[in-house]
Amino acid sequence: HVKGRKRRPIKVESPEGTVDIRKHCIVADLGCGTGKLVEATVLRDDTSPGTIGSIKHTEKTVQCITKEKLSIVSFDVVSTKPFITQADISDLPLPNQSISLVVICLSLLGENYVDVLLEAYRVLVPEGGMIVIAEVASRLKTPYARRKFAELLEGAGFQNVH
Repeated sequence: HVKGRKRRPIKVESPEGTVDIRKHCIVADLGCGTGKLVEATVLRDDTSPGTIGSIKHTEKTVQCITKEKLSIVSFDVVSTKPFITQADISDLPLPNQSISLVVICLSLLGENYVDVLLEAYRVLVPEGGMIVIAEVASRLKTPYARRKFAELLEGAGFQNVH
């Protein structure tokens, strides 16, 4: 949860037109692998699949898949599908405060995991932005390790860490 920053609107261009984040949820899947989050959400229903569009920020275009009021931008070191953008997840080609929800699933394995967390904080909208982290239990086995990780998140600016 991010507090204390003004919210700036971002617009997403999709085949249906411009989408405003104030009326729309934009999710960033960092280290998405083969795009399972997209497959489980916007591509789940074969009768009404999502549509691929893009977000243009500086010189980089980010692929985005949209269905109704949900857009997902997926990033990985390798782009294996049309909706996945190849990128270093510690240096995302996204504007500040542009993402409603950041998902990090098994993507904090590198030495730059602190940079990834700081980047997630940078792109989250204030007042309601959320990060969801799913990691293997063996990385945070002890109460001490879990407490230190929570302190790291709080030090990066996140609030209401549990």
